[in-house]
Amino acid sequence: MDLVFILLAPAAATDLHLQILGELAAMFSDEDFRARLRRAPDAAALHRLISEWTP
Repeated sequence: MDLVFILLAPAAATDLHLQILGELAAMFSDEDFRARLRRAPDAAALHRLISEWTP
């Protein structure tokens, strides 16, 4: 395993964190998206890829 994502949520979190986890699962099941994450040169590029991702 070479990609790890951590989501921190307060104990009283709403269902929003579950929606985020679902979206992360969809992102990481996309082989091309994972490859682009691996090729990202820096944190800013990673942030851009995640922010602009669409299913």
